[in-house]
Amino acid sequence: MHNLDLPRQALRILLGSRALFFLAFLPGVITLTVTSIAIYALWKLWLVDLSAWISYPLVAVFFPVLWIVFGNLALAPVEDQIIDRVQLSLWEEVRVPSRDFMLARLGQELGQSIFISVFFAFLLIFTLIPGMAILSYLFAAWATSWNFLVSVYNRKHVARADKLREFFGNIVGNTMLGMFLNLLLFIPVLNVWLLGYALILATLLEMKRNSRATIS
Repeated sequence: MHNLDLPRQALRILLGSRALFFLAFLPGVITLTVTSIAIYALWKLWLVDLSAWISYPLVAVFFPVLWIVFGNLALAPVEDQIIDRVQLSLWEEVRVPSRDFMLARLGQELGQSIFISVFFAFLLIFTLIPGMAILSYLFAAWATSWNFLVSVYNRKHVARADKLREFFGNIVGNTMLGMFLNLLLFIPVLNVWLLGYALILATLLEMKRNSRATIS
């Protein structure tokens, strides 16, 4: 099974189960609703007083930043079920079990969301520097890829160094994953399912790397 075929196979997994489809859909609806309200409020309370050439780029910065913060929190309660269902579709068993869902874990999710969001905001501003746009897109792809792969890494590793080592040990595939997901983020309607689909795709990619299992 070639890596380039993984997006199609992830979609097939998503559409193959009503329960999984709902698990992937609900966080996206919540995130889109809350993010849209936040952007609208921000526009009315602050950005409306700025000129268009400043306010529109700021919206472009805040949308992905807020999407990540709210998205990770909305996805947290169902991410274990999604990852387990992907494993069941591969092997009919869960080979990489989840950690216990504790309050400390929710705090970790929030901290990771804020860090990734600040990083994204910095990158989007960094793109305004001449010649830096391509480098910013690369770093953005890494941030997005890490954001979804880390849920699987957390099941396999305790030390952050081990997670980083595995991530950069597969940097080419992870870069392609991040670029693909960043492209989908700005496609209307489809981005509602992006959170769940992205986690399915990241899980499928990582599980494939660690076994010879294939989807028939």
